[in-house]
Amino acid sequence: MAQVPINDTLNRSRTKCGLELWAFLLLIAICGGIGMKVSVIAAVLLAVTVLSLAKLATRKDPRIFRLWILAFPQKAYYDPFKQKRAN
Repeated sequence: MAQVPINDTLNRSRTKCGLELWAFLLLIAICGGIGMKVSVIAAVLLAVTVLSLAKLATRKDPRIFRLWILAFPQKAYYDPFKQKRAN
């Protein structure tokens, strides 16, 4: 049986401008809503600010947002109140 090579597009990161695809689309939707209700200038400034921060954060590690999202539901195992005081 011959092995089928894995398509590279399946392993490609789904990031747009440093954000995951769903976060990028959410940003576009929020900026569109702000642009229609409040101000187009505010929407453009919000989009530019968030995209620049995302680019800066993902410059060294492109999966940092995925790690942060996976870390939110985790609890810390260290509890300082359970430690005995050395008096």
